[in-house]
Order: sequence, then structure tokens, then C-alpha cells
Amino acid sequence: MIILTTTKEKCLETSLKYPDLSFYSFPCIEYAKPSDDYKSLDAAIRANHLYEWVFFLSEKSAEVFFERLIAIGGNFFNLSNHLKFAVIGDKTREFLERDVNIPADFMPSKANSETFIKEFCAQYKFDLECSFKILLPRSEFAFDDFKSQMELSKNYLVDIVPAYNTVKPFYSVEQINNLKSKLDSLNGIVFTSSSCVHNFYELTNHMDLNPIKIYSIGSKTTKTIRNLYQSHTNIFEAKEASLDSMLKAIC
Repeated sequence: MIILTTTKEKCLETSLKYPDLSFYSFPCIEYAKPSDDYKSLDAAIRANHLYEWVFFLSEKSAEVFFERLIAIGGNFFNLSNHLKFAVIGDKTREFLERDVNIPADFMPSKANSETFIKEFCAQYKFDLECSFKILLPRSEFAFDDFKSQMELSKNYLVDIVPAYNTVKPFYSVEQINNLKSKLDSLNGIVFTSSSCVHNFYELTNHMDLNPIKIYSIGSKTTKTIRNLYQSHTNIFEAKEASLDSMLKAIC
């Protein structure tokens, strides 16, 4: 049995997609509005003509961007002709192409921010007198150095706007005890973000996970796991930062 700690919707979708794997769903994140009730994102969408690129580092950020475009009375014709879209991985690219009917203009060879920055800067580095602007809608509390790393090159100015917030779900004492009763039958636990790790750690009152295998979606999530579960050594990191990649490897 494998514990999934992503959202409730993603847990359900995954269990249907991989019927040969036995899952125990314990969602550790829920999506909520950003604290400014989309004001910053709506303003950026209305001013999309000021940007050359929109970066989507998650499928959720792309979903919210286009939901808000429609919610404020716009449509795809209100997006500037010169605007280009960059995505971090296949899931976000598929959403753009399938649900929005807009092609992705850039996607890195590996779905992580380090490769994204390196390959984008190598491909779109120009000798410009002024920087061009990038819009980055993302989670309100995403603490990383993506913006500063991009702006090491004088070519880019990155505007981050909150598109959504992630919150910790509520679980009763009985639900937590039920999870703990499953530990002896577990084959592993899957973490798809640092937020999932933090919330799981707090929800389970710092429960010891030894000797359970921990599967991490990427380097930042692995770093969080090592910080919180310092004595744990049974950690496996996905070669590609996607849930599908991890589950295929587990299979």
C-alpha cells in the first residue's frame, strides 16, 4: 500500500489511473484563493500586453490564469498576439493544448526549475538594451529563488503574482489514528511538494516514518524531507519531477 499526499482530486485521479497499485489517500494540501482575492492576478491579466512571456510552473497556475481571464470578462482574443507561454512539464503543456487550445512555446527537457532556467536563458538570451518582462503566476507562498536566478541575466524582469494558496486540510484524531494503523502494511509514501511534506509532518505530530520508503518528486521536496525527517535514509527521488514518473518507477 502506498500513501498519496497530494490533493483529494489528484489522489482520486491517480487511483483510477493506476488500478494495479494499492493506494491510501491522505491529502495534505487543498487549494484556496490568494489572500488578495485575485486582485494582483486580475490586474496582471488585464495588463498582459506589457509582458512578453507567461511562465506556468504548475498545472494549477495555468488553470487559474485562464479561469480568471474568463471571470473578469475576457477571452483568448484579449491576450496580446506577441504573448508567449512557457510550461515546466507535460501535464501543464497538455492542459494548454487540450483545454485551452494554445501551444506551449517553451518546455524544458526536465521538469524542474533549475533546468527550466538554464535552458530558457540559453535559448532566449538576446543583446537587448532593456529587459523584457515575464509574468509568473504561482502559489502565494512559494519560497524559492526562481525570480532571482532568472534576473541574474539582465535580459529578464520577472513579476510574481499570487494565483492560488495552499492550505492544510483538517483531520480528526480518529483519522490520524487510522493512518497510523496502516503503517505496518505500507510500501511507501509519496510526496509531490514541500507543502505536502510540511503538512504531513504537522498533521501526524512528527510521526516517525522509519523504515517506510519515501518517494520524492524532486530536489526541493527531498531537501524538505531531509530537514524534517533527519534520521530517515530510505528516500527515493524521481528522475523526472512528475507524479506519473514516480509511480511508473514504483511499478
